[in-house]
Amino acid sequence: MAIVRAFAGAAARRSPAAAGRVIVATDDPAAPSTTVAAGRVALPAPDDTAYGDALRAVVVGHGIDLVVPLGETELPTLAAAAPDGVLAGTSCRVAVSTFDFVAMAGDKWRTVEWAAGHGVAAPPTWRADALPVDRSALPELLFVRPRGGTGSRGARAVPRDLLAPEPTEIVQPLVRRPEVTVDALFDFDGRLVHAVPRLRLEVEAGRSVRAVTVHRPALAAWLDLVLAALGRSGARGLVSVQAFLTGAGPLLVEVNARAANGLPLTIAAGGDHPGWLLDLAAGAPLDPPPSGYIVGLTMQTYPDYTFGPA
Repeated sequence: MAIVRAFAGAAARRSPAAAGRVIVATDDPAAPSTTVAAGRVALPAPDDTAYGDALRAVVVGHGIDLVVPLGETELPTLAAAAPDGVLAGTSCRVAVSTFDFVAMAGDKWRTVEWAAGHGVAAPPTWRADALPVDRSALPELLFVRPRGGTGSRGARAVPRDLLAPEPTEIVQPLVRRPEVTVDALFDFDGRLVHAVPRLRLEVEAGRSVRAVTVHRPALAAWLDLVLAALGRSGARGLVSVQAFLTGAGPLLVEVNARAANGLPLTIAAGGDHPGWLLDLAAGAPLDPPPSGYIVGLTMQTYPDYTFGPA
């Protein structure tokens, strides 16, 4: 809801007439995001063959200029429907990374392979179907997670003696180190526009509920390497990166081809990613180029309630 509210506010600041043009696509009429959007549309499931035509009808019917995916399931379909960043059959921009990038980010094993190919350190990782024959070669405490999926669903710590992963899972050492998430904005050509790292202080169900923006020299050098490589690999629009901070340097945990749920902290810290994305979609120059953010800004989230007719 907070991210939708941020887009609505960014649109209103650029044009009061645009304030009513933020539409959410959800089949749940009671979704919290509908309370801050101007309207709601329901679309078929992304893997339904009718999805593309239905989305085009919504884009044309509502005069939509930019589509921003906030969920995981629609990313492959949108990337295929907008290979050059424009929804086929329309002039509407789609803030989605390339199809290959989405596929890499959506498969944690492929993310590890990508990291190895670009000189980016990641935790030692084994596919469930390629574990060492001698299990004693593995660490005593392991972390098992699905190759796909979002959040912490299916992820678990397991003692080595009880290890029995599913074929579609990966196995890594259990790392107990501070974890940082980086909110990054790329333009439609893969150039980095802005990035804000934040330390995850408390996590619930894979979502950061307490965090603080940080800046560390060693992290900055690592970010330059990783974000430049992601841009060359097809990153577009809103992307998030997670890493463990270790004494030997950051270790890449995962890449998400969408905004993270903690993006509101980046926005509050001066990273107007929704507004700058609207500018990029409109072809407006970012002058001066975005730079900097507030370091040491904290975020805490609490349950809230919304009320309305059934």
